[in-house]
Amino acid sequence: MNIKSGNFTEFDRFKEVIKDWSLDFNILSKGDFKAYFKLFTSDWFLLAHEKLTGIIEHCGTSPIGFRTMVIPVNRDNEFIWFNKKVNGSDLLIFPKNNDIDVVTYDGLDVYLLSIEENLLYKIINDLNLKNCRNLFKDSEKEVFLSEAYALKFSKMVVYFLNNATTVSVKKCKNDSKFLMYSLLKYIETSVEKSHSLIKKSSSLTLLKAIDIIKKDRGMLLSIPDLCEQVRISERSLYNAFKEKYNVSPADFIKSIRLNKVREELYNNNKQVSISDIAGKYQFWHMGQFATDFKKQFGVLPSEVMKRKSD
Repeated sequence: MNIKSGNFTEFDRFKEVIKDWSLDFNILSKGDFKAYFKLFTSDWFLLAHEKLTGIIEHCGTSPIGFRTMVIPVNRDNEFIWFNKKVNGSDLLIFPKNNDIDVVTYDGLDVYLLSIEENLLYKIINDLNLKNCRNLFKDSEKEVFLSEAYALKFSKMVVYFLNNATTVSVKKCKNDSKFLMYSLLKYIETSVEKSHSLIKKSSSLTLLKAIDIIKKDRGMLLSIPDLCEQVRISERSLYNAFKEKYNVSPADFIKSIRLNKVREELYNNNKQVSISDIAGKYQFWHMGQFATDFKKQFGVLPSEVMKRKSD
């Protein structure tokens, strides 16, 4: 059993703390990164409180061997969940294959609870939770989260995270069971919600466009060329990106390139120069590149390399 927590202004330090989640983050908004994260880990149960600023794309997988749920703290939260618009009244269940496809906006505040898969199904069977059995089958699900239960659950989480490392292992296991039982019993009696996809035709086109952008590494990909490849007008492409990411296609492409540079700088160990890595992603003017990088992440490229070596 272990607890990690902290307020983070360094994106890469934050990624190290959440390594149980195989996530690829792309920061799409400009400005200093800020996050709060408190995580309890054990063999049977993971519980986290996460707060994030900015527009961030989350791709990857939730913890393998666990089934994960998202319980919003802030009912004003709105974000994109598997191409569906959801909010603070939605309790979310990740799919069985653990895939993550989420875009969060400024002010995200959620709890993440993961239960070891065999334990989850044992609890469901022991309590004969028929609705839960169906909800945890395959694809992602959304159920209604009442304000009353959200408040009750929040109080339980705060108590658990504040006391988990100060009580006996037996007490900690019992407290975690209480949390799991409470949440699953609530889900059993709640109502499944049905959210429509962001315009289905534009969703498919958007997926193709994003795939091209990420495979291309943003190598001077022009918007007209991208539109031609995915067979969509520039206006329709712009609207699709704004609806999901709240940024334009051009800003998205530039953000992806900057995020890739940052990742390589952090993992570089000073074996390759900053200019060589920047040039790989078509940033040739080092002065402008440094300015754009700092606007995006709040730090200079040289600071990212320095922090890795510290």
